[in-house]
Amino acid sequence: MSINYDLYETKGALNKHYAKVIALEKIDTQKIANHIQQICTVTEHDTKAVLSALAATIKQELLDGNSVLLDGIGTFSLSLSGNIETDKKGNLKLKNAKVKSIKFRPLKSFMNSFNEANFSVKNHMGSKDVNLSNEELNAIIDKLLEKRHSFLNADFRKATGMSRTKATILLNQLVKEGKLKNVGVSTLYIFTK
Repeated sequence: MSINYDLYETKGALNKHYAKVIALEKIDTQKIANHIQQICTVTEHDTKAVLSALAATIKQELLDGNSVLLDGIGTFSLSLSGNIETDKKGNLKLKNAKVKSIKFRPLKSFMNSFNEANFSVKNHMGSKDVNLSNEELNAIIDKLLEKRHSFLNADFRKATGMSRTKATILLNQLVKEGKLKNVGVSTLYIFTK
């Protein structure tokens, strides 16, 4: 098996690309318990009970202010958010504190176990890179603009079957050439003629 990924363009002024893993499926507790049952003598029901107890124990330890190390895997800890204020005595206080996220830091040995991973580029959501002639491209854009006076990158990808990366690059190129206008904002691109 290989780890599937696609390339995406960042939004904003930097216009850089990054790789993102495309998960084949989300593996739930049931599937993990079934797999563990197949590779050792623990039953599926016992495994599910242990995993449930593990989740509850990790939660309680984190609530008690501890970090949790799972041997062979890594450490769980909390990160906080809130407003840092100075009281009348000049001491810093955290107001409106809340748990921002649960951090996971894998052990180096666990990370090293992925050194032999194989990677395969796959286009987002099973789409394929499509090469269209200028006539085909203009016809698709005209059809999108018939329905509404503007369209989104997602509409263009659905109409063409292109990957997110290729569609973004092509639409940005059409804007630079003056064939399309981006009338949206930096976080939501909306295209029109």
